[in-house]
Amino acid sequence: MSIKKYQFFLNTGQHQFDIPNVSLGNSIPKIIYQTYKNRSALKPEWIKNIQKICKLNPEWEYHFFDDNEVEEFIFLEYGEKFLKQYLAISPELGPARADLFRYLLLYKKGGVYLDIKTTLTKPLDSVLNVDDVYILSHWPNQLYQPKELIHLNYQEIIQWAILAAPGHPFLRNVINNVLGNLQVYNPWLHGVGKRGVLRITGPYAYTCAIESIRHKYSFRFTNITAELGIYYSLYELWDEFKSKADNENHMSVHGHYSRSKQLILSRKNISTFLYRILHNN
Repeated sequence: MSIKKYQFFLNTGQHQFDIPNVSLGNSIPKIIYQTYKNRSALKPEWIKNIQKICKLNPEWEYHFFDDNEVEEFIFLEYGEKFLKQYLAISPELGPARADLFRYLLLYKKGGVYLDIKTTLTKPLDSVLNVDDVYILSHWPNQLYQPKELIHLNYQEIIQWAILAAPGHPFLRNVINNVLGNLQVYNPWLHGVGKRGVLRITGPYAYTCAIESIRHKYSFRFTNITAELGIYYSLYELWDEFKSKADNENHMSVHGHYSRSKQLILSRKNISTFLYRILHNN
């Protein structure tokens, strides 16, 4: 089945950006990265989680990026053109911006990227091999296969945790495809809000980019939750945050993103103009 049936001209890598060449490292650097809009907006449980991650991994560096630091990194490491593309993504769709940032960050620097609510139950040194250069994993216990990925015959590759050596070709191809997707984005074809993010910058784009070349390069495939102790959300594990009030509060963070009708980015073209007029956007 052709990918274009569901991805609508995406994942072709057609763009005018010069992605820098980064030599492939021979291991995953001992650096953990997380990002959120600003430190003052971190919830108490997220701060506690950061402390736990650092305590579990005393030999690892930990780096937190707020929005200003993300912009500074992209400008310094990739230049003004990349930064303008990043800033063109709707600020209402923070996950889309975070998607592009994590790919750019780990391609240049390597290390371990974790979403802000992702938690660890094992020290990374106890589960990573010295010769690991990339870890791939499917969603644990995923009950359905997105129609966009049905041609692959398995579920999406998770990208809420990315473990990579710098310069890995997987990440270069992901960046290539995401930049291309942003150039051809059309709200009528590719969707808005969460659905658009999944296709343009998120796990569907990530999975398609890696799947197309994964037979060519080194990686280790594993269940990162069962084998590596990396959990999507601390809310799955921590009893003190499993109350109804905390879960409702947690969901509210994602509620806006999930219900959003925001365009991934706006263009001065007829498709964007008509969409805004017809949807009062």
